[in-house]
Amino acid sequence: YPRRIAVITSPDGAALKDIIAVVGRRWPIAEVIVLPAQVQGAGAEDELCAALASLRRLAVDVAIVGRGGGSKEDLWTFNRERVARAVAASAVPVISAVGHETDVTLCDLVADWRAATPSAAAEAATPDQADVRAALEQLGGRLARGLTTRAQRAGDLLARSQDRLVGRRVEPAQDPRSGLRRGPRRPWRRAAARRAVRSRAGLPLARERRRGAGAHGAVVTPPPPVAPDPQDLAAQLERLEQIVRRLEAPELDLDEALKLFEEGVERLRAARERLAQAELKVKKVLEHLDR
Repeated sequence: YPRRIAVITSPDGAALKDIIAVVGRRWPIAEVIVLPAQVQGAGAEDELCAALASLRRLAVDVAIVGRGGGSKEDLWTFNRERVARAVAASAVPVISAVGHETDVTLCDLVADWRAATPSAAAEAATPDQADVRAALEQLGGRLARGLTTRAQRAGDLLARSQDRLVGRRVEPAQDPRSGLRRGPRRPWRRAAARRAVRSRAGLPLARERRRGAGAHGAVVTPPPPVAPDPQDLAAQLERLEQIVRRLEAPELDLDEALKLFEEGVERLRAARERLAQAELKVKKVLEHLDR
């Protein structure tokens, strides 16, 4: 996912506002770096070439070059050979968005991607945060199911171990209604598994929650959360996918499953918080532009 997007266009044009609005709506985590340049008239060719050359000194993931619509004369700067060669020579992927859909320039032909409009260029450069949120929720569900399955298997193993330690087998009871034989109920299986899961995960048991209030009604506070790993969101999602696949593996023991579950929950929380903070930041920027 892009973290920094360079935009080469006029700082006073409507194209810049459209790009910022689309990036803020689709992927507010990305930082938009504006490289101002004239897009028509005397000096436009030099300023565009200088801005494109400066990309090699910036740590950006993708660049958008373009402007809004206009006449052929207004768009002619993007047909200049120097500008086209600067776009083609860029080490950073360049999206060209010059004019409207019917307008085609040399920059469109040599760029890594041609977008019909500046808004379309911003969409091409960013993922949709709704899709990323849906992927996070799906990973969260798989994370919970993986730990639940692991806890149930641990409970079954505990029950079998108990039978072997006791050294006797309990004969199945007769069901008078159906004539079928059914095994004895063992409610402690799931209860033991739940206690093991909650204990290893640092969660209070039911009895401890009832006793958690002290003489003055103070409640025992849970341990502080693990600090999130300072990685970009793409790496966070990749690590979450690895955690979920590991939890779904049949050979994983309960201790390792609990550790992975705790890490996965913390990474989910950090990713959601980062998206929320980015949305608030973009709203402030858009409000400032509208003034």
